[in-house]
Amino acid sequence: LWKELHYNYRTHIVHTQTFKLADMSRNYLVIGLSGVTNGGKTSLAARLKQNFPHTHVMCMDDYFWPEHHENLVYVEKVDHCNWDDLTAVNFKQMKNDLQQILEGIQKNPTKETRLVILEGIMIFNYKPLLPYFDKKYFFTLDKEECWQRRLTRVYNPADPPGYFDEVVWPMYQKHYKDVQSHSDIVYLDGQKDRDEAFDQVYAD
Repeated sequence: LWKELHYNYRTHIVHTQTFKLADMSRNYLVIGLSGVTNGGKTSLAARLKQNFPHTHVMCMDDYFWPEHHENLVYVEKVDHCNWDDLTAVNFKQMKNDLQQILEGIQKNPTKETRLVILEGIMIFNYKPLLPYFDKKYFFTLDKEECWQRRLTRVYNPADPPGYFDEVVWPMYQKHYKDVQSHSDIVYLDGQKDRDEAFDQVYAD
């Protein structure tokens, strides 16, 4: 990641000497952090932001539709909406916001390459976002570890009994399967120490 940022910075300087702003190589790098719930995405995003100046983090969780929205899919077996399906997220708005951020960066160039991080369990499954990513990382966990971690989290609305087994884990397996055809994804073991994940991304 550090090498990528350095390369973009050098390219940016070369192009400023030759072309107008509209023709310059872009001065940002877009990173995607996806994968299993409670895998370490948010922690890694925060760590990257601490270590790289000029970083903007976008979280998929900020784009969930409000409770009782018509787009939400109701799961009768657990008497709860499926918050792990693509329909639960206003991805169109997330994409529009990302585009605005990137356009703003291009209009206000600096010597430093900007880092834009998107994190969320389904960001690689929403196809219109895929062209934006320069680097993609996907966290994995086994089912038991994921369950134990989820027990420590507070959700609003709260998970009803059976939601993990009936919805969360099956949907994770579906999303995982759907992205395995992507040859450019780097997989991160969420059970490893968080420093290892950061070091791997930093060195990539």
